[in-house]
Amino acid sequence: MEALDDVARRVAGYLADGVSVELVGLRGSGRSQTVRRATDLLGDDGVATLRLAGVVALRDRPLAALAASGLPMPAGPTTVAGAAAAILDVVTSRDRVVVAVDDADDLDDASIGALMVARTRQPFAVVASGRPSGRRRSTAPALTTEMQPGVRVTLAPLRFEQLHRLVHDLLGGPVDPTLVARVATKSGGLPGLVRAVVDTGRRTGRLVESGGMWVCPGELWSDELAHAVEPLLVDVDDDGLDVLTILSVAGAVDLVTLAGATSWDALNRLDDAGLLTVAGGPDAPVVGVYPPIVAEHVRRTTTATRRTQAALAARRADPHPRPTAPGEPGDWSVGGGAVLLSRRVTEHWADEVRARRTGWESHRGPATAVPLLTALHAASATRTAIDDVVARTDLDLDDDESRALLATWHATYQAFDGHDVGRATATLRSEAAHVPAFDAFLRSVEAHLRFVREGRPADGLLAPPAPDEHRFGAEGLDAVGIEVALAAGRPRAALAALEPYAPHYPFFARHGDICRGLGLVLAGQVDDGVAWALDRLAEMRDQLDPGPIQAHAYVAGLGLALAGRLQEFEDLLADVLTLAAAPTLHTHYQAGLLCLASVVAGWRGRTAYAQALAAQVRDLSADVGPFPVMLPSTLLALVRGAGGDDVHDELWAAADECFTRGYLASGLIVGIASVERRPVADRAERLAHEATATDGLLLPALGRYALALRDGDPAALAACGDELARAGSRLFAARAGIGRARALRRQGDLAGAAVQAVATWREFQEFAPEQSGLFLPLARAVDLSPREREIAAMVGAGMVTAAIAAALHLSVRTVENHIFSAYRKVGVDNRDALAEAVTTWLVAPED
Repeated sequence: MEALDDVARRVAGYLADGVSVELVGLRGSGRSQTVRRATDLLGDDGVATLRLAGVVALRDRPLAALAASGLPMPAGPTTVAGAAAAILDVVTSRDRVVVAVDDADDLDDASIGALMVARTRQPFAVVASGRPSGRRRSTAPALTTEMQPGVRVTLAPLRFEQLHRLVHDLLGGPVDPTLVARVATKSGGLPGLVRAVVDTGRRTGRLVESGGMWVCPGELWSDELAHAVEPLLVDVDDDGLDVLTILSVAGAVDLVTLAGATSWDALNRLDDAGLLTVAGGPDAPVVGVYPPIVAEHVRRTTTATRRTQAALAARRADPHPRPTAPGEPGDWSVGGGAVLLSRRVTEHWADEVRARRTGWESHRGPATAVPLLTALHAASATRTAIDDVVARTDLDLDDDESRALLATWHATYQAFDGHDVGRATATLRSEAAHVPAFDAFLRSVEAHLRFVREGRPADGLLAPPAPDEHRFGAEGLDAVGIEVALAAGRPRAALAALEPYAPHYPFFARHGDICRGLGLVLAGQVDDGVAWALDRLAEMRDQLDPGPIQAHAYVAGLGLALAGRLQEFEDLLADVLTLAAAPTLHTHYQAGLLCLASVVAGWRGRTAYAQALAAQVRDLSADVGPFPVMLPSTLLALVRGAGGDDVHDELWAAADECFTRGYLASGLIVGIASVERRPVADRAERLAHEATATDGLLLPALGRYALALRDGDPAALAACGDELARAGSRLFAARAGIGRARALRRQGDLAGAAVQAVATWREFQEFAPEQSGLFLPLARAVDLSPREREIAAMVGAGMVTAAIAAALHLSVRTVENHIFSAYRKVGVDNRDALAEAVTTWLVAPED
């Protein structure tokens, strides 16, 4: 696995230099696999390995673990001195030997002593793997502490990208995004647990293929998983098990209050063992079990008496903790706060569904059905569950407002989950006859559904409400008008409409917040829009509301991508992509976020990951969304093209569809991608014409950029780059710089093109250290042969010509000819300039 391979190479490098390594990680983190891979790498270089392992059952038997590992022990009673001599016999039998001790925590003291005695007589490097120990005694650090020089390497949870790849590799096909999120949450990103959850799920039938995609219709947990979980609890005493049981029953709990109900010592021991995760700042720390599958195991296997005791203790320990503050930026791994947030969201809405269902069962009217439907929606309920509640609700009970709201929920699921806008329209219009005061409100919902699913709604749907209609009507129509203006590329008009907008219906208020952030981004106030969206995202995290979390994350992600802040974009996504809940009403935002993630992965040269995400989002939704980059059906071709000219027609078809639907902002952005690949004159002119109907700084600038691409004018492209940078889009400014370099190449100014490429790379690198995919169109234009690229890469690595010739079994003259040919094609005249090119803009993507 790629993530472990990187660590294994680092460990092997230390060992090769005589530096001992303490490798720390939970069971399931890949410790043993990493040790094997590191020693295999050393074996390829002629370094032998003496492999030893601790064994729990032999921990109290001196030196038994060494004999069990196959070490040739002397005849007769075994002593520490004799064991040390046996180790030395192996170590001195080869020129270069390292010692690998797996599960060193379980090695007995005598075996440790034998290793240390042997090390004093003949220095050798040791890699000792073990569990996190914190302040408690552990054999692994004892070994490496005595055997200096040494380092500690910690195996972190998988990053989301790595986990995503692993799940897809294990299942061998597209995977439902919700399933990936659930596996991430359950496993905490530990590779061994990811494998156990996926493999067991497939074998037990919990994971099934449906419509060409792997899904999990029910529970992921099965009793077979206990075997993978129980080793994580090997060091947990009774007090620790009591704490885990409380957290397993209550979910996340305020840390200080929990310590008062249990003990700091027990919490510290669990924390030392890596079984707790704390989220929030120092003023509001909230603690949960890590990985969450441990909590599920404890909850399902603990006795009824212990569960009852834990439930009582949980009530004393504050079962309603303060909201979790956003996690620290820069950590895109699956562990920690992201997992805790996902579990809290899932458990909160499961509790809400149970509570609201109880109220509805006692009074099956619209007034109790609407809160239940709201909770079911946040809990990602199926359309069948929604239909069941609607069918069993007496519409004649309660007030007209509740009846109208019930109709909107029903219609929303018919349109989004059932993909039937016609049926949704019939539902809304039928109810309007029963609640005439809500006619405009129901029309606004129909307009919104048609806007998201089909395009700009007919003007008749947006007609003003009658004077005697409920205020929800005017609020809803204003909300639709604002989102239509945003999609049409008029963000300033939308922001102006938002200034006096103060709706009473909470959904419209949240919708207005989403639109405000998007308006700022599209108007060219990109950094302000990102800041707004991130602030609202933090609020929605506090409220555990998954739909707005997805929406604000999309807005912030779009802004970060446009601003070229690609690393921050990836940091943002950890919490959101690991959320198991994906509410139907916000599916287009989830699809947009996954589309953005795929495109950004492509820009960063991660082609395989980009393609996997593209396939995933295509299977999630093939519908074009109203806002930029919500293009599931086009996305796979885009990332497969990876900058090539062969996808320009398909991209233009997507742009044309967006224009037809009234999604001008989205059409301009995807249309630019088409014209960048092939600057067809009438297409560039169409973009410029459509841009004249937009406002703000960014979208009109894209129209002028299209004309500069059509003309291939380096001066105009330079001016466009400056204008796009002023509009807050470093991304498009960089793309204009790349376009200018390509234009210079077409004019024969290869040296000028190379200078422009390096300058653009340097400017953009501050915000996006990995960007090889973005420069791929330019790299392809250089058209180095495979041999030229290979030799140029060696030049970039600092190798001299003679060394390159020897490594490739070529003559020095042949190598020189390839180097000079590369000079000519790249547009440089010396080795330093060629080395700079092949280590920056001319670097090949990782895949």
